[in-house]
Amino acid sequence: MSRRMADALFRDAQLSQAFAPQVREVNQLCDALMAEKPDSTVPYIAPHHNAANARILSLYSNPGPARRPSPQPGFLSGENDDPSAERMSQIYTTVGLSDADVMPWNSYPWNVHESYPNGLPPQLVVDGLGPLKRMLELHPKIRAVVAHGSDAQRSMKLLATKKRFAEFSSARSLVVWQARHPANRVFILPSPDRAAAIERVCASYREAMESVGVAPLPAAGRTAAVKQVRATRRAAATRALSGADLVSEVGDVLSGRTDGLTATQTRNAVRAYLASMSPRRRTDLLVELVAQRLDS
Repeated sequence: MSRRMADALFRDAQLSQAFAPQVREVNQLCDALMAEKPDSTVPYIAPHHNAANARILSLYSNPGPARRPSPQPGFLSGENDDPSAERMSQIYTTVGLSDADVMPWNSYPWNVHESYPNGLPPQLVVDGLGPLKRMLELHPKIRAVVAHGSDAQRSMKLLATKKRFAEFSSARSLVVWQARHPANRVFILPSPDRAAAIERVCASYREAMESVGVAPLPAAGRTAAVKQVRATRRAAATRALSGADLVSEVGDVLSGRTDGLTATQTRNAVRAYLASMSPRRRTDLLVELVAQRLDS
């Protein structure tokens, strides 16, 4: 079964909600970080995460390679079409952790995977501390961090010890669990060892959940709950397909992001957004715009 970000309806729905209330502040931060490094990309937090209320942070190294060419920055999400995301989605389901209680982030939020596919140089880990602090300041409910891999673990150690950040880290009383990175290359193990390694990651999440008072979804209802959430999201995506809604959607997504741009830059921003849409939604949008023009 394909992952949901591979589903055009779901991906379009997530894109249309990229600045919904639960992720608005963190995704505005992503825009700010991209502006600080022109021609860079920083993946948004997928809006199926309730970042505004998250109590647990899943910290990784840096954004993975894009699986689908797109001018859009993409999303950090357990619903992406890659093995790491698949593994994390299974771990969240196993421990009963809801998207409402956890959000992902990277030690170095800008996409540099092609240059550093096997981990970050020390200076980039240091360079990522400022954005990490800014993100945590926007999310005061986060008290537990599961640091996946050596880069993320180094980030949390530096956040607690570097003079510039130590006071903030101490005041937040962040509790950190060390865990394996979910990448395939880290799980190239004999089957029993691989199962044991996944269970150790699950144990870290169970402890983190207990520390911040997040109750797991009841074991008997986890599969049903996941199916229900997926059905609800698909229905929402389908409902969003009306032409009038699409016209409004483009305006909402680009609102505030084209201020100060030239006419050419604005057209390029609109073109980039439209290129990320599925052919069906682009057709519906065109039909609505032509109909509005004929009616005027």
